[in-house]
Amino acid sequence: MPEGTDFDAILIGIEPGADTLEDDGTRVFKNAIVNSRTFTPSRFYVEDPDSEGEFLPVNGTYGMTLPAVPWYNLADPSAVGENGDFSFQLLTGAKGDAQFRYNVGIVNASDPLTSITISLQPFQGNGEPYLDGNGNEVFRIVDLPPGAHVQYNDVFLAQLGLGATPDDTILRVGFVRWSSGSGDPVVGMTVYGTMVDNRTQDPTSILPVFGYPYDVECQWPSSDAKSASGGSYTRVSRRPVEIPPR
Repeated sequence: MPEGTDFDAILIGIEPGADTLEDDGTRVFKNAIVNSRTFTPSRFYVEDPDSEGEFLPVNGTYGMTLPAVPWYNLADPSAVGENGDFSFQLLTGAKGDAQFRYNVGIVNASDPLTSITISLQPFQGNGEPYLDGNGNEVFRIVDLPPGAHVQYNDVFLAQLGLGATPDDTILRVGFVRWSSGSGDPVVGMTVYGTMVDNRTQDPTSILPVFGYPYDVECQWPSSDAKSASGGSYTRVSRRPVEIPPR
């Protein structure tokens, strides 16, 4: 988190119908619902009702709330097939310039014995990748140990070496590989973005999306879904639904 920024994680509750936090065998509690709010202390001034033309300082906060991410909305390296590719997530509106900075957070949401390696790659609004001075695609590889949560501030300048980027930029965050000491690994990841106004420090939260086509009705635990890379493990299957004609 940036210096001077506070982070408040709040356990909201347990899913309806659940009496306790259920351990699925991997020490992953799937029926916990967690919400978080990131905020920055601030001071502003209001008119003094007792003295005309005078102002009183008032302390407060401003920030944003990030909603809980259910386990079935995690990026999943096993969920790659004819119905779609759910091994990566996209962050839109990735604008970065003198007035705005774009921060990106990445969470290794796997079981406690699994490490992941992911890539961050920016794309232009027309779908073309950003290139460096040598004509190579710009990207960064990140290793995340079990339970890791990292945030990169001003990601385009500090991590990707880019200057100003327009607000139609898309950042792709996806799996490269994973490794685990677990006999029954569960691999997952999620990301978030924040676009911060450099003049006021006002943040806007950017939630991830999966790429098109997202032709699924729901996701359920399955014993027949196997990973094709990094090992084999039971994960999720996604039930396809018909895409309506356009």
